[in-house]
Amino acid sequence: MSAFVIRRILLALVTLAGITLVTFLMVHLVPGSPVGNEIDTGSSIPVPAEYVRETRRLYGLDRPIVVQYADWVRRAATLDFGESLRDHRRVLAKVWEAARVTIELQAIAIVLVFALGIPIGVWCAARFRRPLERVTSAALLGLYSLPTFWIATLALVFLGGRAFPAGGLSSDDAESLAPLAWLTDRAWHLALPVACLTVLGVAVVSRYARSGVLEALRADFVRTARAKGLAPRAVLWSHALRNGLLPLLTLVGAILPTLVGGSLVVERVFRIPGMGNLAYEAARNLDYPVLLAITTITGALTIAGFVVSDLLYAWADPRIRLR
Repeated sequence: MSAFVIRRILLALVTLAGITLVTFLMVHLVPGSPVGNEIDTGSSIPVPAEYVRETRRLYGLDRPIVVQYADWVRRAATLDFGESLRDHRRVLAKVWEAARVTIELQAIAIVLVFALGIPIGVWCAARFRRPLERVTSAALLGLYSLPTFWIATLALVFLGGRAFPAGGLSSDDAESLAPLAWLTDRAWHLALPVACLTVLGVAVVSRYARSGVLEALRADFVRTARAKGLAPRAVLWSHALRNGLLPLLTLVGAILPTLVGGSLVVERVFRIPGMGNLAYEAARNLDYPVLLAITTITGALTIAGFVVSDLLYAWADPRIRLR
């Protein structure tokens, strides 16, 4: 077990280095330059070449790209991602400010997704091929097929500004509200974005749970339990459920980066200042340090999530051997 963990950590470090290298090259190959955004005054008078060179030197863009990457890796190893090229704030402070908002939004959605998705999936598996199960499964498949931006846009058009706020995290006067009133205001603002994330997540989790429990119900140990005369409910909850929910452990690997990485579409539609929104603004403004920091953090969390998934598999099912 320890040897497996060490190998996975070493592989994770190599993978993360590859992610940062590819991302670093890609953001520097994108047409345009942050220098152009910085010196763009909107005037027809050309900017002196000396000023352009000085600005490039100030941003460190006049050095060879290999030197820039090596210097960035050295600083990133100590979590020093530099300053934003847009507003010159520390990148780590900007990322943490956005991550707190995203974690709040995603944590609520993830809890609701599993609290609703697992029971629905188990219920569908227990009533396989019955009329109501067929309708429910078809509805879940339809939800799974809907694009996020379409659901978010419909929610904003038909409910935003009427039953729920049209966007943002809180009202303008939220700071002057009492704690309970502030919490109610925040919950009311998060209702629509959380609902959009939950609807799509429930469709995914319930499909995983349904497939896993159905496969477990066809296994030999379940037939043996039935042959012993156990009640169907006992067979489902005591024998099939634990093995049937093993496929859901795969989703754990995707939860960790999603928890911090956020949803670009939902955050843009509802004007939520989270990580998805920050990544969009950084890409639009060619803010290299912010883009690299977000990519590195989400990449590291993705790799860590898959390692956690493997360890959970081994813990939940002793038949699995990690070699």
